Amino acid sequence: MTRAEQAKPAVDFFVCMLAALTFTVAPGAHAAESAKIHVVEAKYGDFLGDKTCAPDLSRCDGLAKCSVDVTDALCKSGAAPDQARLQIIWDCGELKHAGMAARGKKVIVTCPYQPNLN
Repeated sequence: MTRAEQAKPAVDFFVCMLAALTFTVAPGAHAAESAKIHVVEAKYGDFLGDKTCAPDLSRCDGLAKCSVDVTDALCKSGAAPDQARLQIIWDCGELKHAGMAARGKKVIVTCPYQPNLN
């Protein structure tokens, strides 16, 4: 019997245990997410030029989905239009998420979190 044939039962056991742990841990991680957005922090402007302001995005709190247009109407940052960005950090319970978009775009915030929307 070769070494590979001898190691196969151990590898099969490890794969089965990993699969079992994945299904055991995944429901617990999903349960930490709720259907209500809580905005932790929002900043708009030029992050490298240190020209930012804090827009009020409380209108998103308590919703399941919120779309925010990235415009200068959010707050006065003093950033050049081509440098302005919006960053939102929110949670859906215990887990924090972040989204960022340039001026003229949208940031979509969801709970439970849906990756790759921004």
